[in-house]
Order: sequence, then C-alpha cells, then structure tokens
Amino acid sequence: MAPKLNWLFRIIRGASGNAAQSNWILICRNDSISPIQMLPEWIHPLPVAIATVDESVINYADTLVDLLRLADLHVLTDHSNSSVARKIKRFHQMKIPNILLVGEQEMKTHQVALRRGKSVTTIEKTKLVEQLLAYRNV
Repeated sequence: MAPKLNWLFRIIRGASGNAAQSNWILICRNDSISPIQMLPEWIHPLPVAIATVDESVINYADTLVDLLRLADLHVLTDHSNSSVARKIKRFHQMKIPNILLVGEQEMKTHQVALRRGKSVTTIEKTKLVEQLLAYRNV
C-alpha cells in the first residue's frame, strides 16, 4: 500500500508596518477529497471565477475583475467561446467555490449571478465584494 501524502502550505499575512508574518498549515490527504477541496475558503488559491456568456460582456466582466482584485480576491476568468455549462463544469473540477455568471441581463442591471454549489443568487455589483468577503469569513 502506498503511503499517504501530506501537503504543507505556508500562509503569509502582512503585518502593519512590520515584516510579513507567516504560519504553516499541514493538511493531510484524504483519498476521496482533493487538496484544493480541503482548503478553507479564506486560503483557497482561486476563490472566485467569472464565466461570460458571450463576447459582448467582456468589458463588464473586466470591471468586475478589477473590483475583486482591489479587495485582494484572486480571480480566474473564462472569455472563451465554450458554453456556459462547460465553463461551470471546468470551474467545478477546479473546486472553485464562487462562480460569477455574467450575461447581457446582468450587464444592463449592474448585477451578477453568483453560483455557490448548485444555488444561484443575483447580487448587485456594489454588494458583490461584501458578500464574497462574508462567505470567506464564515
């Protein structure tokens, strides 16, 4: 029987005015769960992904990326010509907890559809960062 592997992650947090503080976390491997899935959302390497419906909303999606990066959230975008279902499937395989769906309707109303698991909720663009940070701190 092969030995189980462990992952060691270094978490670096900036201290105000001082050098960055670092902590080490050891995450033990479980055969049925990938290491990314085991990570809590506050240290997930890619907590947010954006899937665009078509090319007409790319500029709106880019403004969402800028908004999220200002809040120190890592974002992955997919502007490819693949179907939205295929993009969602790809993001689920990567174990990304928050998927933002952007289409014509969301662009016109300045909202975004947030998919967490199988539930989809519509959130105003101005409250998006607040909602994602609330999920992150749970």
